[in-house]
Amino acid sequence: MWSFSNWWRDGEEPGAVVYRHTCWPALWLAVGVTICMYLFPPLRDPVVAAVFSLGVLRLLLERRRAIILDEGKVGVRSALARVFFVPFAQISTIEPAPVARVLFFKPIYTGGLRLSRPGRQPVYLPLDFPKRDEIRARLDAAVRLPPADGRGEAPPRLTP
Repeated sequence: MWSFSNWWRDGEEPGAVVYRHTCWPALWLAVGVTICMYLFPPLRDPVVAAVFSLGVLRLLLERRRAIILDEGKVGVRSALARVFFVPFAQISTIEPAPVARVLFFKPIYTGGLRLSRPGRQPVYLPLDFPKRDEIRARLDAAVRLPPADGRGEAPPRLTP
C-alpha cells in the first residue's frame, strides 16, 4: 500500500548513509515573501500567488532528492522519481561531469560525477549537496577499482 512516508524515504535502508538536498535558505526567503504578500495588498494578485505557490512546492520537493550510499551500491533519488541503485561492482570509472537537472522546464547544469559502467549507459550523480566532498570521498573509497592484475581489495564498510 502506498504511503507518503514510504515514498519520501524510498531506498533508505537501515545502515545506509543518506545525503539529502537542502534548500532552507530558499524556504526562509519564501516565508519572507509570503509575509510581504500578506502585509502589502498590491502583492496579493492571484496569478502571482499561484506562481509563487508552485515555486514553493518545487522547493519542498527538492528536499526529497538524495544520494544514498549502502552496502555494495549507490542510489540516486530525484524529487519525484523512484530511487535508482548502481552496484559498486558495475562502476568502472568515476569522473567529474556536468549534470543537467530540470527546474521549471529549464535545464540547469550543476557539477556532478559520471559513473561509467561497461556495456551500459553511464549514471550521472548531481553533487549540488552540502556535503559534496564527503560524498565524493566515500564513493571513491567504496569503489576501489582493482589493479591491472585483478587482485583488488574488498570495499570498506560504509558507516554513517
